[in-house]
Amino acid sequence: MVNSRTQLDAPFTFVIVGEVKAGKSSFINALLDTDKEICKVAPMPMTDTIQQILFGEEERIETINPYLKKIYQPVEILREIAIVDTPGTNTIVQHHQEITEKFIPIQT
Repeated sequence: MVNSRTQLDAPFTFVIVGEVKAGKSSFINALLDTDKEICKVAPMPMTDTIQQILFGEEERIETINPYLKKIYQPVEILREIAIVDTPGTNTIVQHHQEITEKFIPIQT
């Protein structure tokens, strides 16, 4: 059971879900407003896991399991919100759709 008091101090979780190649990762990079690409962007789908982006004093990536990575960045907005980048929906890579749906059940 989740302790409600612990959750009060946790950052708000902002989950980005949408169709594959809709600009989710680009939106996150723009929101974070850093000089580098935190979420990879390319003509082909790049996000193949759930990526939880959190505040950290130092940059680091922690692989929780094959479907979840935690990316820590020293970006001030991440003190208040945690951002989640998903592989997306309506993708030709069925496994990507499944990863997204397991994290956020999607109503059709």
